[in-house]
Amino acid sequence: MLRFDERPQHVLGGNSGTQFLVARNQFENPQDAFVSLGDRTRDYYGEHAGGISLDLRWKQELSSEHEALFEKLAGRANAELKWEA
Repeated sequence: MLRFDERPQHVLGGNSGTQFLVARNQFENPQDAFVSLGDRTRDYYGEHAGGISLDLRWKQELSSEHEALFEKLAGRANAELKWEA
């Protein structure tokens, strides 16, 4: 399942990026699967090698204001799950 995009799938949920990766290998034209990617994700998933990989885009995309808000609201609850990559 780590290379989920290489086998036939019936994707019912998940984000459009996941659906695009599956459609890219299952359809000659991914547009046939009615998958559309927004401006923010088009380049990332268009160049994605497939399968499951660590996505750290949030580190560049998360504003300092939103990071501070997250720490204020969930920092203590999230402390044991926090990791550095």
